Amino acid sequence: MVLKTKATRRTKAARRPSPAPVSAVLQGAPPKLLTVQGCAAISGESPWTWRSRAYSGLCASVKMNGPKSRLLIPEAEVYRLIEEGMRLRRTA
Repeated sequence: MVLKTKATRRTKAARRPSPAPVSAVLQGAPPKLLTVQGCAAISGESPWTWRSRAYSGLCASVKMNGPKSRLLIPEAEVYRLIEEGMRLRRTA
């Protein structure tokens, strides 16, 4: 039986790897998902417009099943579609 002294505890603590930087942890973070009401609040469009875009495949979406079934859209998709709407269209 080995007695654990303060010296052995310190050496074990010294051998622990340092924690990963916050930026490395956040890069693997899942995207922020918004409800269609949240998308409507950001863009100023109707929640039904966002539903139709999601169901027609114009934007990525996730359907969550359960007691409160919700349609969720990644925040990046909302900003992507807003940006596309602001671009000038080329005329022939």
